[in-house]
Amino acid sequence: MYLYPRDGTTVQELIVNADASMYQAKSAGKNQFAFYSKELADKNQRFIQIEVALKNVDYSEFSLFYMPQVDSQTGLVTGVEALIRWNSPSLGFVSPAEFIPIAEATGVFRQLDLWVIRKVLSDRAQLLGILGSDARISINISAAQLNSGSFFLDLMLITQQMNQSAKNLVLEITETFAATMSETLSSNLSLLKPAGFELALDDFGTGYSSIVQLLDYPIDEVKIDKYMIDRLGYQKGGMVKAMATFFKSFGYRVTAEGVETQDQVEMLQRMDIDTLQGYFYSKPVPIHQLAEAIKVNKKGPEGPLTLIESN
Repeated sequence: MYLYPRDGTTVQELIVNADASMYQAKSAGKNQFAFYSKELADKNQRFIQIEVALKNVDYSEFSLFYMPQVDSQTGLVTGVEALIRWNSPSLGFVSPAEFIPIAEATGVFRQLDLWVIRKVLSDRAQLLGILGSDARISINISAAQLNSGSFFLDLMLITQQMNQSAKNLVLEITETFAATMSETLSSNLSLLKPAGFELALDDFGTGYSSIVQLLDYPIDEVKIDKYMIDRLGYQKGGMVKAMATFFKSFGYRVTAEGVETQDQVEMLQRMDIDTLQGYFYSKPVPIHQLAEAIKVNKKGPEGPLTLIESN
């Protein structure tokens, strides 16, 4: 909705501003309305800029950073999570939280996810040389990709073309998406496990899945979201412990995300959480900095990994 003359005095201005408020209302769901505002217009303009840039992107603008994952008891690095970064010549650094939803909404997600998978596989030999042959490599798969009928075939074609196996490759899906299990998603998940991929449920504690519902998912790992870890010193600490005990009783590996303090590490160790990751150990780093980031921890749990500033 827009108001004359507050939101414009010419026909062109009013049409543009009305469109901006319409798109905002649509993004909020059915039967919604939104009033035009400068903030809304700026947000809409930013969306359009990112959408156009993504559709014409040179993939050399993207890079992968890797976040170490640490065994809670030994302190040794047992794997990494691959995280995409985008430095656009026209837009500057664009956060994944900003561009990934736009990629999903505008249909660019397929090329983006497949680029990430190819890049991880091309980095794999170097990663295993740094981490050891048994290291797990986690890849985030977009919600839209998992609901695509071509995803499994695309994935298998890439691994075959690059002469790679699925061993120790972990595909991460978000809890909020898993809460709405479609037929296509269920089919994709049922195919990935027999093909040798491991599956992890990411961001647990931020969505609406019931714990019992998760038992129907063919997953290997549950990653407890930073939101829950930040509240370990409060009542949520008991909840984290209860969830970890429950998941481990069914054979799931349990990972804590967003670990930032020594107190959190010690509490999670007492809860017998399997794997920890977060800024206490390292920020995500490019592959050429990974060996330096983990070398401090090669001998055991004497202290945190080297923190390396990165974009």
